[in-house]
Amino acid sequence: MRGQLPTLSFAEHGFFENQECLVVENLKTRPGKLYISPNTRQDCLFSESNEAELKKHKLENIDNLEELLSLFQQDARRASCGQLTLLDDAIFFGINNETKQISDYLLADFDNIEESSDYSPPHHQTCEMIQALYQFTIEYLQESPKKGMLLERITSFAKSLL
Repeated sequence: MRGQLPTLSFAEHGFFENQECLVVENLKTRPGKLYISPNTRQDCLFSESNEAELKKHKLENIDNLEELLSLFQQDARRASCGQLTLLDDAIFFGINNETKQISDYLLADFDNIEESSDYSPPHHQTCEMIQALYQFTIEYLQESPKKGMLLERITSFAKSLL
């Protein structure tokens, strides 16, 4: 993928039942991590049981929130320079199985990454990524005052970009 963005280790064109398709890395094979999208759909990239498990045992916090927000801005600039437009559905968050924290994220749903000769401003790209994090926080964090503070911080960061 252009711009050295965090993505799958491989994605190749192939055929399945005489239909052209994209053959991609199976995220379930990455050791020690669970990858989940806040916009979960039946998809080959993860297991439904991953989503159910994370909804049953929700995270307590996002300790590295500020780091994620900074990475979003950097990767949004890379995407814009590479003439890519990112949508919030493209993002999968990696959850470390031991620490139960977001360890990283990948751009892994290629239906939601568009190539364009038009320039997409980095702040629009960052807002899409922030929307994914906001949805993830709503879906997969325990109800607590900490969750409310995280949602407020995410919202205020998004507003600062406008």
